[in-house]
Parts: sequence; structure tokens; C-alpha cells
Amino acid sequence: MGDVADTAQKKKKTGATNAELANYDLTDKGLYYKEEENKLWISSPLHIEAKTRNEEDQQWGYLLNWTDPDTTPHQWAMPATMLSGGGDEYRAELLDGGFRIAPGSKPRNLLTAYIQLSQPEDTALCTDRTGWHGSVFVLPNRTIGPDGHSVVYQSSAATQSHFATAGTLEDWKQHSRLFCGNTRAMFVVSSMFAGPLLDLLKEESGGVHIAGGSSIGKTTLLRAACSVWGGKPFMKTWRATSNGLEAVAAAHSGTGLILDEIGQVDGRDAGACSYMLANGEGKQRSGRSGAARRKQTWRLIFLSSGETDLTQHMKAAGKKARAGQEIRLLTIDADAGAGHGIFEQLHGHKDGATFSKHISRQSEVCYGTAGPAFVEMLANKLEQEPSDLW
Repeated sequence: MGDVADTAQKKKKTGATNAELANYDLTDKGLYYKEEENKLWISSPLHIEAKTRNEEDQQWGYLLNWTDPDTTPHQWAMPATMLSGGGDEYRAELLDGGFRIAPGSKPRNLLTAYIQLSQPEDTALCTDRTGWHGSVFVLPNRTIGPDGHSVVYQSSAATQSHFATAGTLEDWKQHSRLFCGNTRAMFVVSSMFAGPLLDLLKEESGGVHIAGGSSIGKTTLLRAACSVWGGKPFMKTWRATSNGLEAVAAAHSGTGLILDEIGQVDGRDAGACSYMLANGEGKQRSGRSGAARRKQTWRLIFLSSGETDLTQHMKAAGKKARAGQEIRLLTIDADAGAGHGIFEQLHGHKDGATFSKHISRQSEVCYGTAGPAFVEMLANKLEQEPSDLW
């Protein structure tokens, strides 16, 4: 477990107010720039709440808050590197989040200058890894636990749709009753609640692969597991290199990683990818100066699916699976043996296909509430009853 929250601290600005900011005027109607007798409208109101940095005093950035036209609040810890060059990337992310910017190069340049010149009083520590950081649990859209603003998730993407929510926790609880009596559904959904416990218990990551023929309900099962933490975008595919999976794993640490269809990854790479995911850390790499860069790390349970298991998939590519790889990605037969594909109990539905479609539909309308609620319960319990787990 990292000590990020333990080392987080608030820093007060020093010196006089930046004179160059005196020409800016931030109101509830927008950000303006004073020009003699006139005021130029630059953008929607933008609040810069804090400076951000990581434990190594690197990856500096700004914690930005704004409200979209539907009055939905947005928060984004933006890397300062996105202000380099023309700044098109950061403006695109703001616009994607409902932020409005006046047309023309002058307002764009003034907005960039406003962010760079701002000197917020507070400093928050940032991370690109979700999960526990000291006594707080970091998600892209929120931080759960005491002093929830001490650590924030920082990314070049302003929106993290895979941790979206829909419906209420009670909606999800009603939906989850359909899993009762279905061993495989109960197992994969329950495994998504194990992620937050791995750090607390100092346990390693691990994976489970659901293997079986097509149209048996494997993807439906993964969608049900996704609903614990997010919607449809929470599910990823194996179609990625090991380098790409490192960032994906770090962005799901403490929660769960769901990878559909192992057949989409080259069998020659599948073993190395599963081994890396289970080991919980990426490769050691060098930065531009040649110095070693910080390795990405994670702790999570990952789920996989495919028509064949890891051993068969690697064998088809001319590779032999090692015992360590098979142990780190255990295989479960998708067929429950009850004549309904992956299910045993249909809860009043006429057949497995109909029941599977119903679960898929429900998983797309109520999701993303159960996982955070479980973490809130853990955080409250650990705050009230201090434990040596920390």
C-alpha cells in the first residue's frame, strides 16, 4: 500500500497576488478578461482548486472544476504537460465535458494563460492508479475516505466513462437477486468485491477464465460483473499489447479488470500478459534521460472469457503454458450442466437465452453503485475501528 495519503499536505501560496491575473474576472456567468472599458468573455466558469503532484514531486498539474450546461459538476486533475504546445488536447477534453470556450485564438490563449498563472493555495497529491492510497480509495471520478481531497486521480482524459453510474444501489440489489442459484454468476460478481480487499490483506492479484462455446452466456456473465463498478465501457478486450494492458490495469487497481475473448490476443503473448496481470506490476522502463521510470503497479482480480482456455490458446500458437501461468489464470467451465448454458436457475424466464438477454439489459441500466458503496463501508469501518491492516 502506498503512503500517498500519509504524505499529502496543504501548501499556502507565498508572495503577493499575481498582477497578471488582475485583468481576469471569474463570475458565475463565465471567465472574462478586462480590456480597457470592455470585458472579453473567454469561457464557462473554471475553478482551479489545487495544484497537483505525485509523491516524487513530478507529474505536476491542476485540479479543475466546472459545471456543464445540464448543471452537472465536473472535476479533472489535468497534467500540466497538456498546456505545452498549442493546448489543443486539454481544450478538447474540457469541451467534451460540456465546458464552453469562446471562438478564436485570443480566448484560447487567455484561457491557457489563466490556468498557468493561477496559484491555488492547496496542493493535492495525484496518482494514475486507482484503489487504496493510505486510508483513502481513489477512483477517477471521486476519492472515498477521510480527507477525500488529499489524493486525486490524474489523467490526460477528463472523462472516465468506465466508472460511470446509472440507477441506484437499491436498483442494483434488486438486479443482483437474479444471480442467486447461479454458481458462475455469483462467483464472478462476488469477485468484483474482492478487489478493494487485496491491498488491505496484502494479497496478490489473480485471474479467472470462463471457457466455453459461443452463445452460452459468457459475455453476459462479464457484463453482470461489470455492473459492480461501471457500465458497458468497463469491459475491455484482450486486443491489446502487454504495454497497453499495464496502463489499463493501473486504471482498474483495487476494483476489477474484465477482458472479453482471449482469442483476440496473439497466443504467443497471452501467457506473458496473464502472468504480468497476476504479478501486479509492469516492466521497468527508462525515461528520456535514461533514468529508471516508476513502474506501474496494481492489485486486482481480473476476469477473462474465451472459447478455449489459456493452455489451448497458447498451444495453437506453438507455445507451451507454464504451470505458473495456469495457476495465475484459473479456468472455469462455462457450462453449468443444467441445460441452460451458463445458468442453473432462470427465475421464471422460459429459457437460458431469454434469461441471458434480461440480465444484459439490466446490467446496462443499473450499474456503478455497488462497488463504491462497498468501499465506503470499508472506509467508514476502518476509520471508526483503526486496524493494523494499514
